[in-house]
Amino acid sequence: MTRQKIDLWDLVVWTVLRQRATDDNVGLHTVELHALAAAQGWEPRGSTLDGTATLERRAGLGCAIDGGPVRGVAPQTHPDAEAVSDAINRLPARSRAAILCAARTGEAPGWIDPRWQRLVSLPARSGAGRGVRYRVDAAWEDTPERSVIARLYLSQGLPILDRHGRSVLEREERAFTFRRAEDGKRQLRVRWCPVEPSPSDDVIAWTNSLYADWHAGMMALLGELLDVRLRDHAITGFAAAARSWEA
Repeated sequence: MTRQKIDLWDLVVWTVLRQRATDDNVGLHTVELHALAAAQGWEPRGSTLDGTATLERRAGLGCAIDGGPVRGVAPQTHPDAEAVSDAINRLPARSRAAILCAARTGEAPGWIDPRWQRLVSLPARSGAGRGVRYRVDAAWEDTPERSVIARLYLSQGLPILDRHGRSVLEREERAFTFRRAEDGKRQLRVRWCPVEPSPSDDVIAWTNSLYADWHAGMMALLGELLDVRLRDHAITGFAAAARSWEA
């Protein structure tokens, strides 16, 4: 019989989602949870011992798994899925957790190219009304006297009066706010919308580190399966790039 050619990631998703070969009370083991928490910057926590976690896992699956065969009923898990599951279980906890968490969503982890980062305005903290409101900051900054600006205009051959004999400088400053500081200097009120990079450097680093953990785990899994003869599947390799954001 011809074996089906399949990418390793597709085989893992089939093993986890379709065959449920990695289900053991439908959840990660405590050591895997700790490894995953550490990778994502969370505080490691274990499951409670009062049975609540077990009930939640059973609800997620829709049934209870006793871990053993049923007399008179042939096992339903495909032998290829069992082989892949065994290989996953031989991996270090961090790699195992990264693979299983992604496989249970059916999608590979995302990654972010730093070149996608853009500067965006910060939203206002509060305020009524329709539409998008952005934060506005303001400060007083020293600015030259009109007489100084007028001399600069004249030195450059620019007129300081319009054709009606009115001051060009007064007209141009009409929409701005000025004041005199305690030292007598003329100051201009400057307003701006602060910006920040989006996504942030921390989000980019965190997202790409999760992808890197997953990819490293998958490469380790590929090594585990090199000498494993599957019955109905032939692994073609692992197509995902190691550091897609650097391509």
